[in-house]
Amino acid sequence: MPEITKAFLALPTFFLLPLLVGLGLVAFVETLLKNKKVFNSIVSKDISYSIICLLTGIFFIELIAVISQILHFDLLLRNIGYLVLFMATLGTIHLRITRHDAINAHIWSSIKKHIIPTSFIVFFSVIPFLIKTLFTPPPFTTWSSWALPIAHVQAVLRLLNHGFFNVTQRWMEIILTAVSCQLFNIGYPEFFSYSGTLLVTAMLSLGTYALTYCLSSKISMSLLSGIISIFLNAPIGFHEIPVYHFKSNTILISLYPWILLLVIDLSLIHISEPTRPL
Repeated sequence: MPEITKAFLALPTFFLLPLLVGLGLVAFVETLLKNKKVFNSIVSKDISYSIICLLTGIFFIELIAVISQILHFDLLLRNIGYLVLFMATLGTIHLRITRHDAINAHIWSSIKKHIIPTSFIVFFSVIPFLIKTLFTPPPFTTWSSWALPIAHVQAVLRLLNHGFFNVTQRWMEIILTAVSCQLFNIGYPEFFSYSGTLLVTAMLSLGTYALTYCLSSKISMSLLSGIISIFLNAPIGFHEIPVYHFKSNTILISLYPWILLLVIDLSLIHISEPTRPL
């Protein structure tokens, strides 16, 4: 199978596996504390709950990798992808057992409501990526330099082949890319970085859609803002544009509207709480 094909197939695992790990961790904490409303009392929406779980999963995976590097657990780092898959599987099983009714009652109903507009957004997210391929053949990064992401690729290969990475580097794209590349047997991480720009573009657009829907409760307006955000973030020549670069900066940019949505949810809950007399 061509490397670029395997890279596209591996894209969903970049955020899906941390989300499943985070869901399992949050469910485990709530079970341990014998209180299934620990995090439900913090946020009011299922999507905000999922954002907390995603960030928790990313932080936990990065923490394990950094601690393993400090303690020189080379074998664990060389198999970081299988370890994350194992944790995600345990998290999914635990979540399925403890939250079966909640998943069927709330999450699936929300997915059915927004499946059509989000599908349109994902479809339109492909257009800037296809335009990029006209100027930049895979696996190069930008049309202006036609350069390989050498530092990023070397860091991923060192992690998978030798169980080592520099803790002073940016961790997110290195560790999570290594996880996806190992699980799909991608020998050239530059192809995953090339296709990863499609992932961060879609995440940014979907986050804009979710944020607009939170503020307006109108699907048509949310769909329009999500589609517009795809093309407003695709000018040629800039270095922090998701459609052209797959690195920590653009990954964080793609998560920004989701985090802003979480902040709004937290603010609304704080405002709705009755003030206590002094």
